[in-house]
Amino acid sequence: CKNPSMVYTGSEFAVVCVSDWPDFTATDVYLIRLSPVGQLLDDAVVLMAALSNCDFLSLAFSGREFGLLWTGVTLDQRVFFGRFLPYGTPIGEPLEIISNIDVMFARELQLVWTGNEYVVVWDSVRNIFFSRIGCLP
Repeated sequence: CKNPSMVYTGSEFAVVCVSDWPDFTATDVYLIRLSPVGQLLDDAVVLMAALSNCDFLSLAFSGREFGLLWTGVTLDQRVFFGRFLPYGTPIGEPLEIISNIDVMFARELQLVWTGNEYVVVWDSVRNIFFSRIGCLP
């Protein structure tokens, strides 16, 4: 599993990662649920299959759902946001939130839940960027 991101939900840990296991497709994104002591709770769930060159993940938990930020290395690198129920069921369609990031300069994207909305922050050379993502129930 590569490029993992982890959150604690208050009762368990949730990890998302891009598969690099021999029996999985290299571009699938998985959700893995772990007990507070690190024991696997269920089999890994495919959140998204066959993504093109996914190389970054950031996971947040709202108390009811997961928010996931992901990107890939392409000529016109884009950043997407998706919402998922705790067992991996998608909520709506992914949203493209940032397009045409210069892959040489955009780094360290982070997603957090504020209690009311998701917030994304990233840096690009000497600038820090900030974006809010409001969510309807």
